[in-house]
Amino acid sequence: MQGPYFLGVDGGGSKIALALAGASGHVLARHRGPGSVFEGRPQPAQCRMLAKLIRETCKRAGIRLSQLSLAGLGLSGIDHDDEMPMQRRVIAKATGIPEKRMLLVNDGVAALWGASPEPALVMLQFGTEFTAAWRPAYGRERCFDNLSVGRPFDIRWSLVALVARMIDGREKATPLKRLALKHYGVDGKNFCRAIYEKRVPQALLRSTPPLVFQAWQRGDTGATKLVDGLAEDMALAAKVMRQKCGRGPVATALGGGVLSRGSGALLKLVAKKLKAPVISPALAPELGALVMSAHAAGLQPRNYFRSLT
Repeated sequence: MQGPYFLGVDGGGSKIALALAGASGHVLARHRGPGSVFEGRPQPAQCRMLAKLIRETCKRAGIRLSQLSLAGLGLSGIDHDDEMPMQRRVIAKATGIPEKRMLLVNDGVAALWGASPEPALVMLQFGTEFTAAWRPAYGRERCFDNLSVGRPFDIRWSLVALVARMIDGREKATPLKRLALKHYGVDGKNFCRAIYEKRVPQALLRSTPPLVFQAWQRGDTGATKLVDGLAEDMALAAKVMRQKCGRGPVATALGGGVLSRGSGALLKLVAKKLKAPVISPALAPELGALVMSAHAAGLQPRNYFRSLT
Protein backbone atom coordinates (compact mmCIF):
# COMPACT_ATOMS: atom_id res chain seq x y z
CA MET A 1 0.00 0.00 0.00
CA GLN A 2 1.34 3.42 -0.93
CA GLY A 3 1.32 6.49 1.31
CA PRO A 4 0.58 8.99 2.57
CA TYR A 5 0.33 7.49 6.03
CA PHE A 6 -1.25 9.18 9.03
CA LEU A 7 -0.82 8.49 12.74
CA GLY A 8 -3.50 9.34 15.29
CA VAL A 9 -2.77 9.40 19.02
CA ASP A 10 -5.12 9.96 21.95
CA GLY A 11 -3.32 10.23 25.26
CA GLY A 12 -5.10 10.67 28.57
CA GLY A 13 -4.66 9.76 32.20
CA SER A 14 -5.98 6.22 31.78
CA LYS A 15 -4.41 5.16 28.47
CA ILE A 16 -2.65 6.12 25.25
CA ALA A 17 -4.40 4.81 22.12
CA LEU A 18 -2.84 4.90 18.66
CA ALA A 19 -4.05 4.22 15.13
CA LEU A 20 -2.22 4.31 11.81
CA ALA A 21 -4.00 4.54 8.44
CA GLY A 22 -3.42 5.31 4.80
CA ALA A 23 -5.02 7.95 2.60
CA SER A 24 -7.93 5.61 1.81
CA GLY A 25 -8.92 5.49 5.48
CA HIS A 26 -7.98 1.83 5.83
CA VAL A 27 -6.62 1.37 9.35
CA LEU A 28 -3.38 -0.56 9.18
CA ALA A 29 -2.63 -0.86 12.89
CA ARG A 30 -3.92 0.04 16.35
CA HIS A 31 -2.10 -0.05 19.66
CA ARG A 32 -2.61 0.92 23.32
CA GLY A 33 -0.38 1.66 26.27
CA PRO A 34 -0.36 3.18 29.78
CA GLY A 35 -1.83 6.63 30.25
CA SER A 36 0.11 9.81 30.95
CA VAL A 37 -0.53 13.55 31.32
CA PHE A 38 1.98 15.68 29.39
CA GLU A 39 1.61 18.76 31.55
CA GLY A 40 4.35 21.36 31.26
CA ARG A 41 7.66 20.01 30.00
CA PRO A 42 7.21 16.36 28.93
CA GLN A 43 9.24 14.07 31.18
CA PRO A 44 11.86 11.67 29.71
CA ALA A 45 9.96 8.57 30.88
CA GLN A 46 6.76 9.84 29.25
CA CYS A 47 8.55 10.53 25.99
CA ARG A 48 10.23 7.14 25.96
CA MET A 49 6.89 5.40 26.46
CA LEU A 50 5.23 7.45 23.71
CA ALA A 51 8.14 6.83 21.32
CA LYS A 52 8.00 3.10 22.01
CA LEU A 53 4.26 2.96 21.33
CA ILE A 54 4.65 4.90 18.08
CA ARG A 55 7.47 2.64 16.87
CA GLU A 56 5.43 -0.46 17.71
CA THR A 57 2.38 0.92 15.86
CA CYS A 58 4.49 1.57 12.76
CA LYS A 59 5.94 -1.93 13.01
CA ARG A 60 2.46 -3.45 13.20
CA ALA A 61 1.44 -1.44 10.13
CA GLY A 62 4.50 -2.60 8.24
CA ILE A 63 5.93 0.87 7.59
CA ARG A 64 8.95 2.84 8.74
CA LEU A 65 8.61 5.83 11.03
CA SER A 66 10.09 8.01 8.28
CA GLN A 67 7.14 7.12 6.03
CA LEU A 68 4.63 8.94 8.23
CA SER A 69 3.27 11.97 6.40
CA LEU A 70 1.60 13.50 9.46
CA ALA A 71 1.19 12.50 13.09
CA GLY A 72 -1.77 13.96 14.97
CA LEU A 73 -1.11 13.80 18.71
CA GLY A 74 -3.96 14.65 21.07
CA LEU A 75 -2.42 14.57 24.55
CA SER A 76 -3.73 15.48 27.97
CA GLY A 77 -1.78 18.40 29.42
CA ILE A 78 -1.26 20.21 26.12
CA ASP A 79 -3.12 23.25 27.39
CA HIS A 80 -1.20 26.47 26.85
CA ASP A 81 -0.19 28.17 23.60
CA ASP A 82 3.06 29.49 25.10
CA GLU A 83 4.16 25.97 26.12
CA MET A 84 3.25 24.16 22.90
CA PRO A 85 6.40 25.06 20.89
CA MET A 86 8.59 23.66 23.68
CA GLN A 87 6.39 20.57 24.08
CA ARG A 88 6.44 19.96 20.34
CA ARG A 89 10.25 20.21 20.22
CA VAL A 90 10.70 17.82 23.13
CA ILE A 91 8.24 15.25 21.81
CA ALA A 92 9.56 15.50 18.25
CA LYS A 93 13.13 14.88 19.42
CA ALA A 94 12.07 11.92 21.56
CA THR A 95 9.87 10.24 18.96
CA GLY A 96 11.92 10.97 15.84
CA ILE A 97 8.94 12.62 14.11
CA PRO A 98 9.97 16.00 12.62
CA GLU A 99 8.08 18.98 14.04
CA LYS A 100 6.82 19.92 10.57
CA ARG A 101 5.08 16.54 10.39
CA MET A 102 3.53 16.71 13.84
CA LEU A 103 0.21 18.19 14.97
CA LEU A 104 0.17 18.58 18.75
CA VAL A 105 -3.17 19.40 20.42
CA ASN A 106 -5.09 18.81 23.62
CA ASP A 107 -6.78 15.40 23.76
CA GLY A 108 -10.17 17.14 23.77
CA VAL A 109 -9.48 18.40 20.24
CA ALA A 110 -8.73 14.87 19.01
CA ALA A 111 -11.99 13.70 20.57
CA LEU A 112 -13.85 16.53 18.84
CA TRP A 113 -12.54 15.44 15.44
CA GLY A 114 -13.86 11.94 16.14
CA ALA A 115 -17.29 12.99 17.37
CA SER A 116 -18.89 13.93 14.05
CA PRO A 117 -17.95 14.91 10.48
CA GLU A 118 -20.02 18.12 10.76
CA PRO A 119 -17.91 21.31 10.36
CA ALA A 120 -19.67 23.19 13.19
CA LEU A 121 -19.48 21.00 16.26
CA VAL A 122 -19.32 20.93 20.06
CA MET A 123 -18.26 17.95 22.14
CA LEU A 124 -18.27 17.14 25.83
CA GLN A 125 -16.45 14.09 27.14
CA PHE A 126 -16.17 12.66 30.64
CA GLY A 127 -13.54 9.96 30.96
CA THR A 128 -10.87 10.11 33.63
CA GLU A 129 -11.45 13.88 33.59
CA PHE A 130 -13.75 16.36 31.88
CA THR A 131 -12.81 17.57 28.38
CA ALA A 132 -14.77 19.75 26.01
CA ALA A 133 -14.08 21.43 22.69
CA TRP A 134 -15.86 23.29 19.91
CA ARG A 135 -15.33 24.62 16.40
CA PRO A 136 -17.24 26.85 14.01
CA ALA A 137 -15.44 25.23 11.03
CA TYR A 138 -12.72 22.69 10.22
CA GLY A 139 -9.33 23.76 11.50
CA ARG A 140 -10.69 26.24 14.05
CA GLU A 141 -10.92 23.91 17.03
CA ARG A 142 -10.83 25.34 20.56
CA CYS A 143 -10.87 23.75 24.00
CA PHE A 144 -13.48 24.73 26.58
CA ASP A 145 -12.56 24.94 30.29
CA ASN A 146 -9.74 22.48 29.63
CA LEU A 147 -8.25 23.18 33.08
CA SER A 148 -11.64 22.47 34.73
CA VAL A 149 -11.33 25.65 36.79
CA GLY A 150 -15.03 26.21 36.11
CA ARG A 151 -15.76 23.10 38.17
CA PRO A 152 -17.76 20.96 35.74
CA PHE A 153 -20.31 18.81 37.53
CA ASP A 154 -18.60 15.50 38.32
CA ILE A 155 -21.11 12.85 39.31
CA ARG A 156 -18.41 10.81 41.06
CA TRP A 157 -17.40 13.46 43.60
CA SER A 158 -20.96 14.76 43.88
CA LEU A 159 -21.98 11.28 45.02
CA VAL A 160 -19.40 11.45 47.81
CA ALA A 161 -20.87 14.75 49.03
CA LEU A 162 -24.45 13.45 48.73
CA VAL A 163 -23.67 10.36 50.82
CA ALA A 164 -22.06 12.55 53.50
CA ARG A 165 -25.18 14.73 53.57
CA MET A 166 -27.41 11.67 53.82
CA ILE A 167 -25.34 10.49 56.79
CA ASP A 168 -25.54 13.79 58.69
CA GLY A 169 -29.19 14.44 57.80
CA ARG A 170 -28.92 17.33 55.36
CA GLU A 171 -30.34 15.06 52.66
CA LYS A 172 -32.97 12.37 52.91
CA ALA A 173 -31.35 8.93 52.79
CA THR A 174 -32.27 6.73 49.82
CA PRO A 175 -31.12 3.22 48.80
CA LEU A 176 -28.27 4.92 46.95
CA LYS A 177 -26.59 5.59 50.29
CA ARG A 178 -26.38 1.88 51.15
CA LEU A 179 -25.21 0.96 47.65
CA ALA A 180 -22.48 3.61 47.69
CA LEU A 181 -21.17 2.67 51.14
CA LYS A 182 -21.00 -0.97 50.08
CA HIS A 183 -19.12 0.05 46.93
CA TYR A 184 -16.65 2.17 48.91
CA GLY A 185 -16.15 -0.62 51.44
CA VAL A 186 -16.81 1.56 54.49
CA ASP A 187 -19.71 1.99 56.91
CA GLY A 188 -21.62 5.19 57.55
CA LYS A 189 -19.95 5.80 60.91
CA ASN A 190 -16.45 5.89 59.40
CA PHE A 191 -17.26 7.22 55.90
CA CYS A 192 -16.46 10.91 56.34
CA ARG A 193 -13.17 10.26 58.11
CA ALA A 194 -12.16 7.67 55.50
CA ILE A 195 -12.82 10.18 52.72
CA TYR A 196 -11.02 13.01 54.53
CA GLU A 197 -7.97 10.83 55.21
CA LYS A 198 -8.04 9.55 51.62
CA ARG A 199 -8.35 5.92 52.70
CA VAL A 200 -10.94 5.08 50.03
CA PRO A 201 -9.01 4.04 46.88
CA GLN A 202 -9.27 6.36 43.89
CA ALA A 203 -10.31 3.42 41.73
CA LEU A 204 -13.42 2.98 43.87
CA LEU A 205 -14.19 6.70 43.90
CA ARG A 206 -13.92 6.91 40.12
CA SER A 207 -15.95 3.79 39.32
CA THR A 208 -19.34 4.81 40.74
CA PRO A 209 -21.18 6.12 37.62
CA PRO A 210 -22.74 2.73 36.73
CA LEU A 211 -24.05 2.47 40.29
CA VAL A 212 -25.60 5.96 40.09
CA PHE A 213 -27.12 5.44 36.65
CA GLN A 214 -28.62 2.09 37.63
CA ALA A 215 -30.17 3.64 40.74
CA TRP A 216 -31.46 6.53 38.60
CA GLN A 217 -33.14 4.12 36.20
CA ARG A 218 -34.83 2.47 39.20
CA GLY A 219 -36.23 5.84 40.29
CA ASP A 220 -33.94 6.56 43.26
CA THR A 221 -34.48 10.22 44.17
CA GLY A 222 -30.86 10.75 45.27
CA ALA A 223 -29.51 9.36 42.02
CA THR A 224 -32.08 11.40 40.09
CA LYS A 225 -30.76 14.56 41.74
CA LEU A 226 -27.20 13.71 40.71
CA VAL A 227 -28.03 12.80 37.11
CA ASP A 228 -30.20 15.87 36.72
CA GLY A 229 -27.36 18.06 37.99
CA LEU A 230 -24.97 16.44 35.53
CA ALA A 231 -27.37 16.85 32.61
CA GLU A 232 -28.06 20.49 33.53
CA ASP A 233 -24.36 21.35 33.59
CA MET A 234 -23.65 19.46 30.36
CA ALA A 235 -26.50 21.26 28.63
CA LEU A 236 -25.26 24.65 29.86
CA ALA A 237 -21.71 24.02 28.63
CA ALA A 238 -23.03 22.79 25.28
CA LYS A 239 -25.27 25.86 24.95
CA VAL A 240 -22.36 28.23 25.55
CA MET A 241 -20.12 26.45 23.04
CA ARG A 242 -22.91 26.35 20.45
CA GLN A 243 -23.25 30.13 20.82
CA LYS A 244 -19.51 30.51 20.26
CA CYS A 245 -19.89 28.63 16.98
CA GLY A 246 -22.15 31.37 15.63
CA ARG A 247 -25.26 31.06 13.52
CA GLY A 248 -26.21 28.00 11.54
CA PRO A 249 -26.55 24.32 12.43
CA VAL A 250 -24.20 23.01 15.10
CA ALA A 251 -23.88 19.32 15.97
CA THR A 252 -23.58 18.37 19.65
CA ALA A 253 -21.94 15.19 20.96
CA LEU A 254 -21.57 13.73 24.45
CA GLY A 255 -19.21 10.87 25.18
CA GLY A 256 -16.58 9.33 27.38
CA GLY A 257 -16.67 6.44 29.79
CA VAL A 258 -18.58 8.29 32.52
CA LEU A 259 -21.30 9.59 30.21
CA SER A 260 -21.69 6.46 28.09
CA ARG A 261 -22.64 4.48 31.19
CA GLY A 262 -25.82 6.51 31.33
CA SER A 263 -26.83 5.02 27.95
CA GLY A 264 -29.28 6.73 25.64
CA ALA A 265 -31.41 7.96 28.53
CA LEU A 266 -28.75 10.48 29.57
CA LEU A 267 -28.35 11.77 26.01
CA LYS A 268 -32.11 12.26 25.80
CA LEU A 269 -32.15 14.14 29.10
CA VAL A 270 -29.35 16.49 28.01
CA ALA A 271 -31.03 17.00 24.64
CA LYS A 272 -34.28 17.91 26.40
CA LYS A 273 -32.53 20.50 28.55
CA LEU A 274 -30.50 21.82 25.60
CA LYS A 275 -33.52 21.80 23.29
CA ALA A 276 -31.34 20.41 20.50
CA PRO A 277 -30.35 16.94 19.25
CA VAL A 278 -27.43 15.24 21.00
CA ILE A 279 -25.42 12.35 19.54
CA SER A 280 -22.80 9.92 20.76
CA PRO A 281 -19.31 10.30 19.20
CA ALA A 282 -18.98 8.21 16.05
CA LEU A 283 -15.24 7.53 16.24
CA ALA A 284 -12.70 6.91 18.98
CA PRO A 285 -10.46 9.94 19.65
CA GLU A 286 -7.37 8.30 18.10
CA LEU A 287 -9.36 7.94 14.88
CA GLY A 288 -10.43 11.55 15.27
CA ALA A 289 -6.72 12.44 15.36
CA LEU A 290 -6.37 10.61 12.03
CA VAL A 291 -9.10 12.79 10.52
CA MET A 292 -7.34 15.88 11.88
CA SER A 293 -4.09 14.75 10.21
CA ALA A 294 -5.83 13.98 6.91
CA HIS A 295 -7.42 17.44 6.91
CA ALA A 296 -4.02 19.07 7.52
CA ALA A 297 -2.69 17.06 4.56
CA GLY A 298 -5.40 18.48 2.30
CA LEU A 299 -7.89 15.61 2.27
CA GLN A 300 -11.64 16.24 2.62
CA PRO A 301 -12.48 15.64 6.32
CA ARG A 302 -16.04 14.44 5.79
CA ASN A 303 -15.00 11.80 3.26
CA TYR A 304 -12.05 10.63 5.33
CA PHE A 305 -14.22 10.47 8.46
CA ARG A 306 -16.73 8.24 6.68
CA SER A 307 -13.97 5.97 5.39
CA LEU A 308 -13.02 5.24 9.00
CA THR A 309 -16.53 4.34 10.19
